Amino acid sequence: MKVGLVLTVLAGCFLAAGLAAENPAFTGLPERLRQRIGKNRSQRAGAAEEAWIARLPPEITAEANLRYLEVAGADPRLTSLDVFRPAAAGSRRPIVIFVHGGGMSAGDKSSATLVENKARFFPAHGFIFVSVNYRLAPEVRQPVLTRDVAAAVGFVRARASAWGGDPDALFLIGHSAGAQLVIELVTDAPLLEKFAVPPMAIRGAVMVDTTLYDIPFALPFPDSDGLQREIVEMAYGNSPTQWVAASPINRLGHGLPPPLLLFHANAPASLS
Repeated sequence: MKVGLVLTVLAGCFLAAGLAAENPAFTGLPERLRQRIGKNRSQRAGAAEEAWIARLPPEITAEANLRYLEVAGADPRLTSLDVFRPAAAGSRRPIVIFVHGGGMSAGDKSSATLVENKARFFPAHGFIFVSVNYRLAPEVRQPVLTRDVAAAVGFVRARASAWGGDPDALFLIGHSAGAQLVIELVTDAPLLEKFAVPPMAIRGAVMVDTTLYDIPFALPFPDSDGLQREIVEMAYGNSPTQWVAASPINRLGHGLPPPLLLFHANAPASLS
């Protein structure tokens, strides 16, 4: 690793740690959780995550950092998304929307590890691919994160035709915390409708590695790093009533969700 890159990464680590220490939103969080958030956020602060976008083949058109929501005082990157589509003319293309993970408190839409392969694969097979950011805990709490994703889906649907896409052929994929936000969204028809997304416009949803379909049921079970309860309390509060209300399983009787595909590893290395 080059010296300059090492220094950049170290600077990012110190920056993220300092922000976590000074930010009043972190007051009262368990120290282990504070350290985890600082470490995860430093990875974004210390890496040129978007460099891969410039290396995409000419057959793919990329538009980065499109704002889907204007929020006073919020980091504009957190309410933005990236769009990747076939450069060739087309219409009514299906659209895949990806929501990253990060323990509700970190992660980024331009992560090369999670996003680059999808940004190449889907446009090469005739899809439009969208990667979404959202505001993070502990600076905000649920249901803000899920509402941000809903706003992003509404933004995509409104512009789908201009991109050559089909506004009524949306597919959502979420990883870890992103999977939780996706399942919460697709089981909440009123929230979808608030952002002008008819539930039938979402043709399917894929959840990869979330355990919180029933939050009160899941919390007593240990997770890989022992932080699941702390993450839930940070993002949702510590009221069992709030956990029940947020649990997607309790909304399944309020209308049919789209076809769902659930993946879960028995012992994932990390929830992020």
